[in-house]
Amino acid sequence: MMTLKKIFLFFLILITGSFVFGKASDILGYWQIVDQHDGHPLSIVLIYEYESHYYGRMVALYDDKTNTISETLENPKELAKGFEKKTTLIGLDFIWCMKPSEEKSEGKVINPDSGSVYTCESWVDKDSGKLVFEGELLFFYSKEYWLKMDEEKVPEKSRLDPKKIIPIDPMKF
Repeated sequence: MMTLKKIFLFFLILITGSFVFGKASDILGYWQIVDQHDGHPLSIVLIYEYESHYYGRMVALYDDKTNTISETLENPKELAKGFEKKTTLIGLDFIWCMKPSEEKSEGKVINPDSGSVYTCESWVDKDSGKLVFEGELLFFYSKEYWLKMDEEKVPEKSRLDPKKIIPIDPMKF
């Protein structure tokens, strides 16, 4: 009888997990990163697939004061402070080598301001439709919630064809 309970519990966990997490491929596409305190938009990221891994490229930045797009792939300005070589935030693959799985994708993320590298997990919350993005270093972690964007809402000058992108390893800057 004990094994029957274990089997039932296993299937209950399996079924419940499928309601909480979306498919790994659900994270692909454009996402708006918002300030976790006041909700104003910060940037737009394209998560794309390359050779069975996921990558995240910064494609647009918002102006803090006006909440309008201030930088696109056509006019990158702001530098990533955490790199020795001058590199702009726009065009930076700051998420790389994420391995897709049934529940969560796992990989690496670099903080463009400090150059610190963290492990990360990402999944789409089925209830809210938001991308849950969690970065972790030792015992410390940070969790953010990103908003899905329709490609039509992304500035034309920041749209990329995901099938034509070749990732740029941020550790080489």
